[in-house]
Amino acid sequence: MKDVKAYARRKDIAVESAFENSLIGSGMVPPEKYPEAYSLSLRTVLFPIYPRLNAADAGKVSKLILTLP
Repeated sequence: MKDVKAYARRKDIAVESAFENSLIGSGMVPPEKYPEAYSLSLRTVLFPIYPRLNAADAGKVSKLILTLP
């Protein structure tokens, strides 16, 4: 996820961890108890995709997703 965040930052697109505020992401649940959930939380990011996104920004996000490392 660090590579994806750094790559997005270079392209001026803000991404964030999808499960940062979840129980597993915040550390309230021990990772060894749910290893699959923990693994998923480390590999999932949110991209800025929403209905009112203008065409130019949508194109930037699309290009970013297509060229992810």
